[in-house]
Amino acid sequence: MIKNHQKSLGRPIDDKRTQAILQAVGDLVIEKSIAGLSMEGIAKRAKVSKVTLYRRFGDLENLIRQYVQYHTSRVFSDVPDFPEHIGVNNSLSALEQHLNEIGYLLMKLISRREVVLFDNAIAAAVVPFPDIGLALYQAGPKRAITEIAQLLQAQQLDKPSASEPMQNAERLFSLWQSGFYDQLRMTGIMRFDDQQLKLHINQQTAFFITSWQAQQHLSK
Repeated sequence: MIKNHQKSLGRPIDDKRTQAILQAVGDLVIEKSIAGLSMEGIAKRAKVSKVTLYRRFGDLENLIRQYVQYHTSRVFSDVPDFPEHIGVNNSLSALEQHLNEIGYLLMKLISRREVVLFDNAIAAAVVPFPDIGLALYQAGPKRAITEIAQLLQAQQLDKPSASEPMQNAERLFSLWQSGFYDQLRMTGIMRFDDQQLKLHINQQTAFFITSWQAQQHLSK
């Protein structure tokens, strides 16, 4: 079961000053790239002191990580907890519906224009700033995949193995991204409207569930 997450960044996440800082990070990465990003510049854009910035976040790498983690956390906070007590016959359909909700919110997040631009700016800086690229991956995609893997494992959709839940979660995440995300990142064109995106997510989740059932049948 996935519990709702909302990590506190020093003070409550709805603190207007914290939101201004996180907004400044996203804006400046898009405008100036990672190479042009500095704690001083973020403090100036957010209209806070550098002392406040360092006290809350420590350093630039952690601030970027918290920016990504904040947006990822909001996705899982918006999804109702998976029901703990459901009948055996309804468990698979309930899981599929829950995964559809997660997939839709995640894909809506990563397809937002500012998120695409932010991701592209980080990717362009991965050679001179490899640690920041790793921090972005760990706070965003890897965290989401880990959450999904924990859900799959908790619902006993996998054998008790350390690797298979993560592999299946990665596979599902890739299925959700298929058909639109590469084009979006390279051209800025989102080929799906909201309803088409929901349909796409539902179809890919159904395909995943069917494939998993077939895999389980063959492994018996």
